[in-house]
Amino acid sequence: MTAQAIEPSSSGVPFRAVVRAPTLAIAAPAGLAVAVFAIALVARTVGIDLFVTPDEDNWMRRAANFSRALQSGRYQQSLQSGHPGVTTMWVASLGMGSDAVRLAGATTSDPSTIVTKSPDWDWLFLRARYAMVAASSALLALIAVLSWRLLGAGPAILGAIVMALEPFMVAHGQVVHVDALTAELMTVAVLAGGIFWLRGGRVGYLVLCGMACGLGVLTKAPSFFLGLFLPLLALSAAMTNRREWPLRRVVISLGVCGVVALVTVFACLPALWVAPIESVRFAIDYQRLQSATPHGPGNFFLGRPVADPGAFYYPVAAMFRSTPTVVVGLIGLTVFLTPRSLRQRTGLLVGFVLGFALFVTLASKKLDRYALPIFPSLALLAGMGFWSMYGELAPRMSRLGRDAELWGFAALVGAVGLAQVIFLASVSPYPLAFYNPIVGGGPAAQRVMLVGWGEGLDRVATYLNARPNADTAHIAIYYPLRLNFQGMLTGTLHRFGDPVPADYVVDYVNASQRGQVPREVRGAAPDHTVRINGIEYARIYRLDPPRVVGAESLPTTVPEE
Repeated sequence: MTAQAIEPSSSGVPFRAVVRAPTLAIAAPAGLAVAVFAIALVARTVGIDLFVTPDEDNWMRRAANFSRALQSGRYQQSLQSGHPGVTTMWVASLGMGSDAVRLAGATTSDPSTIVTKSPDWDWLFLRARYAMVAASSALLALIAVLSWRLLGAGPAILGAIVMALEPFMVAHGQVVHVDALTAELMTVAVLAGGIFWLRGGRVGYLVLCGMACGLGVLTKAPSFFLGLFLPLLALSAAMTNRREWPLRRVVISLGVCGVVALVTVFACLPALWVAPIESVRFAIDYQRLQSATPHGPGNFFLGRPVADPGAFYYPVAAMFRSTPTVVVGLIGLTVFLTPRSLRQRTGLLVGFVLGFALFVTLASKKLDRYALPIFPSLALLAGMGFWSMYGELAPRMSRLGRDAELWGFAALVGAVGLAQVIFLASVSPYPLAFYNPIVGGGPAAQRVMLVGWGEGLDRVATYLNARPNADTAHIAIYYPLRLNFQGMLTGTLHRFGDPVPADYVVDYVNASQRGQVPREVRGAAPDHTVRINGIEYARIYRLDPPRVVGAESLPTTVPEE
């Protein structure tokens, strides 16, 4: 068969490729999936063993207890959190294998049973993290394939490259937590639903949508937003194509999607097999409390400590956490618009971004990672923006020769990928420390929003572990960091306010932002400072003689995440 022009998904911007047409529909998306998986995997393994983020100690403990519940047949104990975090526990426990039970039974209060002090912690933690990286990378590969089907080859390739290398997504894709899986599963559900209702996809896409919804809800409760969004998506299909989508068919398809989601939830959460009512009530009560309660340690926004940052928090956080690549792509989408044939699908992604941002804004508890589900869609929209810009240039390039359009597109993909690699490398091996240089980068972020989720604590530990008598030293630190940081130290860690004389005080960046710094070190010159990307992440003070710090005014407990 001769070479022919390929017009991916009626995007309106053809480019030539020497391929056999019958194999294109399978081989090309599969090739993209393999490439995205490999790129995402490599990006997420850099620095994977450096530090432990807050809450990972909790999720490792929960995953171990989950594994023990399955092995012992005590299925009711498989529900370890109201998040509920079930997919995270499945992935982490599978990564650890049968050895996961070595961490079971750990507590957060008894120093002798703190999970990060277990002799098996290091290697089991790394295995769990690698499992999370593999799961996240596989979901991104699936998103790339679905994007190809929904948006076309050009937008899918460009958007997938942006997505795989977006620092904020890379950072969360390598930790044992719930947010990355939530973001990726919600995106799978939206794209699969879009293919089914907007592109006339087969029923398999509807089943995939339902499964992703169920797994998303099992990961984190904000996935319930899909229960509002997907019916609106199906109704929009009915409004634009009543002949193909009569109301009866819309209702039936939504019912099938809901049933698949419920079956998925039931199949993957063993607690529902033995105590369904109690399990559901526990999750509902937990979420009701969480959504109405501001973040336990407090927050910080626009230069001052606050309980609830308010309505502008997530737009500001999204700007700081995005790369200039995404910003340029979104500007291109706005200026050049998108080919007419793709505008409905563009509206799908835009609607999801705006709707979910509003949804999480309604809750009092706000952190930048809670907006992570919009980032895959922002990356795909940026890809559509670059594709739209390329569409303005393609007719001119075609005059240069038969394959000029193809080479031009390849150059665009290379430029977008290179830009993302440069931004990611600029903060390596700390992707979580990236903040958009367009709005001032790290120094501006430190003045505007809460920063720091454990990055830099590895350098603090290296410094303290090298001090004389490090194994007998007592270190005081901001209370939410005690459990995760303990696993990096040879000395003994205490919270501010504990009645134990401290040899060293570690002042972490988000403690000082919240005004929770012990008066004993306020205004003093630190012995050592850890800086990353223009941010002073930690200051270390040596106390001579040792003394109790922060007992008068600083909190010492925090609700579990």
